[in-house]
Amino acid sequence: MDNPLILWFGDSWSIGDGLGQSSGLVEWMTNCHWNRNCRPELAFPSIVSSRKEENYRILGNRGETIQQMGCRLKWYLDEFPVEEETVAYFCFPNYKGRYYYIDNRGKEVRGNPGNAPKHVIEWQDVACKWDATIAINWIYNTCLANKITPRFLQTWRKIELVESINQTSGESTPWVIPPSECLSDLAFGKGEFGNQYVRCRYRNTHDNHPNQEGQRRLADALVERICINNV
Repeated sequence: MDNPLILWFGDSWSIGDGLGQSSGLVEWMTNCHWNRNCRPELAFPSIVSSRKEENYRILGNRGETIQQMGCRLKWYLDEFPVEEETVAYFCFPNYKGRYYYIDNRGKEVRGNPGNAPKHVIEWQDVACKWDATIAINWIYNTCLANKITPRFLQTWRKIELVESINQTSGESTPWVIPPSECLSDLAFGKGEFGNQYVRCRYRNTHDNHPNQEGQRRLADALVERICINNV
C-alpha cells in the first residue's frame, strides 16, 4: 500500500492517559472521553505513525472494551465512508477486567469476579472468551467488507479466544502480535510491567499507565514487530 490512512483503536494506553493536557482535539474525535490528563500525540500509536510519516487518526478511548471498539468502528464507518486505502490497528485490552458480572448480593459489578463463587468465576471466563471471539470476528469481517485492512494486537495482556478468526484461504493474518503475546511483554519483558524497576522508570507515578518513556518503548517494540511481519 502507498500511504494508506491509518486508524488506531484502543483504550487509555493508546491515548497517553496520565501524560498531561493535550494540545487539542480534532473535530472528528470530539465524542471521545479525552480529558486534560490525556496526550494522544505522545502515545505509542502516534509515535509509530509519526515515525513512518503516515496519515493517521487516533480513535482510542479511556476504558474501551473490545466490544466498544466494534461500536466505534461502526460509528466511524457511518460518519466517514472509506474513500481511500485504509489500515486499522485494534489495540485490544484485557477483556476480563472490563466485564460486568453479578456478585453474591445481586449487584452488577465491572471487573474480574475475584472472590466470587467458583461457578461464577468459571462462567465469566467462558463468557469473556466467547464475547471476545465474537467481537473480534465481527471487527475483522466488517473491516474486510469495507475494504479496510485490519491489524490486531494486545496492548497489556494476552487474550484467549474460543476459536480462531474465520479467515478465507489466501488472506494474510491480521495479528501483528498473536493472542498468546502482548505488546507490554515485548517492550518491558514478560509480566514485568509491574516490577519495581519498570514502575520507577516506565510508569506514571500517579497511575498504572506508561509514562512518556514507557510509551516510546512500546512504540519501539511495535515498530520492530511490524518490520518483522512486513506490514
